[in-house]
Amino acid sequence: MIAHKPHRSFHVDVDAVRSCTSTSTPNFTTDSPLVKTGSTDELLRQLFFSTPSPLLNAYCDGLLRQLPNPNHIISLMTFYSSRGKYVDLITMTASREIDTTKGTQLFRGNGAFIKLYSAMTALEGSKIKKATTLALVDYMKEAELDKKLAGTPEEVKSVCESLFDIFVTLISKHYNELSDCHKVVLRTIYLEVYSKLGEQQAKNGFYTLLFLRFLFIPFLQYPPVLKFFQSAVVQCQNPNLDKNNRIYQLKFAIDNIVDKVVSSPYSIYTSSINLKLQEKSLTQMCDVIKAEMKVIAKIYDGDFGVVFQAVKSKKEGSINIDFASQELRCWRENKIENAIRLNLDLKAEIEKVVRLNEQLKVKIGKVKSLI
Repeated sequence: MIAHKPHRSFHVDVDAVRSCTSTSTPNFTTDSPLVKTGSTDELLRQLFFSTPSPLLNAYCDGLLRQLPNPNHIISLMTFYSSRGKYVDLITMTASREIDTTKGTQLFRGNGAFIKLYSAMTALEGSKIKKATTLALVDYMKEAELDKKLAGTPEEVKSVCESLFDIFVTLISKHYNELSDCHKVVLRTIYLEVYSKLGEQQAKNGFYTLLFLRFLFIPFLQYPPVLKFFQSAVVQCQNPNLDKNNRIYQLKFAIDNIVDKVVSSPYSIYTSSINLKLQEKSLTQMCDVIKAEMKVIAKIYDGDFGVVFQAVKSKKEGSINIDFASQELRCWRENKIENAIRLNLDLKAEIEKVVRLNEQLKVKIGKVKSLI
């Protein structure tokens, strides 16, 4: 049995990231050391949580690429999240998209990752969206600026520029409304893109995920505003953007957010474990696989007989209580370790600030002595 370990931290080691995104695919057979006999839950854990995971890939390609059944997304997310693998699901599918996307259109398609990311932001992103984009939409309506969007090109441009300036202020002020889970996902993805495609592509991907795929969604009902803001984000991706350009205000704000996300302390978020949901999510997952077996089996890379046997043998009470209890203990211990690590990180940051202040005092003293 492969022991399950909850997501321990969101620091990404470049070598570890590269090893986790290897394109080699294991051939699952009943004799494979990767898949041992056990309960349905244990077998599906091994199949879904291996890296790479042919079952996750087949599930995503077969059920989530086109217009998916919402139940397919919910079942997958619940299976992972109830076992402490919520962040892993999002970042694993992102990693695959990074490896398979050609050109500069990173995260611009509508594949499995974007659908899962959108579902995550719907659950995790209400605070920052309410404090920024939705607040701006409310202001537009109250000031009746939305009516001016039907005016002359000059009037439309004036309205959009005014809204843009307000948005820059809002996003700079309310960055901390971004959930810890969302920060972990953005941080992990940014560092992986950085390690594979470089800093500029990493920033471009960050812009796309935070703005085009999340915060700008409410602007869909106001096409002129959406077009202006999308154009602004594209211009922000220019490393040589003129500092006198008003768009530079947004670029400066985004760069600050990127720095804060990437340098955020270890362990600000740990995916939770929900023992009550594990049995329910296992039943849901088995039902989905049974119903969509032909679709999944057709594109599954490996011995699908292992998956078939695991799902077929599903019985009530398939969750191994001893295993689940051990997993919960590990999760609690991990959470305590993370809290200790976070305190140490914060203490180190405070000590760093104190040292900088002392250095500044010395320099100021030297300057005063020369006056």
